[in-house]
Amino acid sequence: MNYFIIHNKQSNFGNSQKGVSLYFAVVITSLFLAIAFGLTAILVSQVKIFKEMGDSVNALFAADSGMEKILYIDGICRRPNCTSTPFVTICEDQALQMTGTTSKPCLGLYNYSTSSVLTNNSFATTTATTTVIGGATTTIFQSKGIYKATQRAIEASR
Repeated sequence: MNYFIIHNKQSNFGNSQKGVSLYFAVVITSLFLAIAFGLTAILVSQVKIFKEMGDSVNALFAADSGMEKILYIDGICRRPNCTSTPFVTICEDQALQMTGTTSKPCLGLYNYSTSSVLTNNSFATTTATTTVIGGATTTIFQSKGIYKATQRAIEASR
């Protein structure tokens, strides 16, 4: 009879350990799942950043195109014989605004803004603002490029 009781105690000891492996399996699976979710969150945010980086480059190129356009128009309005250019009306309007006459349109831009849609559905808005302070003339050129939801700007002065 003693043998039967000892065997029964060993049997009970073995039965109390059966749920431990299930507990460890659940803990290890939960740990791997948490790591996988964490890595997924990091990777998704990085993919979004890389996508927006490409949009940023397109917006910067749009701003650059707008800046080139306004500097080109300003350069034409400063030529000695600007009455024969395709931008005569722009140059004359600026001269009328600054001096009250269109007889000398070759003065450069004073307060001018333009916008244009580029080939890749980007958008550029540009402005030129000239101020005279104490006899010194300063022209500030600003260009803002927009592509999707990303905006980039460039500013130059002369």
